[in-house]
Amino acid sequence: MAILFYDEFTIFLYTRHKLITNDFEYMFDLGNIHRSFSNWSTALDSAPIKSDELRSCADSNSHDLITINTRILIQPSE
Repeated sequence: MAILFYDEFTIFLYTRHKLITNDFEYMFDLGNIHRSFSNWSTALDSAPIKSDELRSCADSNSHDLITINTRILIQPSE
């Protein structure tokens, strides 16, 4: 029988992952967010705040990396 030893960092990552998963599943259940396979969807992430809690936020950097910048000339209305 093997005895597994986990360091504190591994336990921290597992606990953080479970908290984030529960948070997103709760938002799914409420209908605040939904799964999307669109190229234009924004990825969700979680960020730590001062009170040692995690805050859900949108990651616009991943969206900006796949967006092609175009210049559209808009004619002024008369």
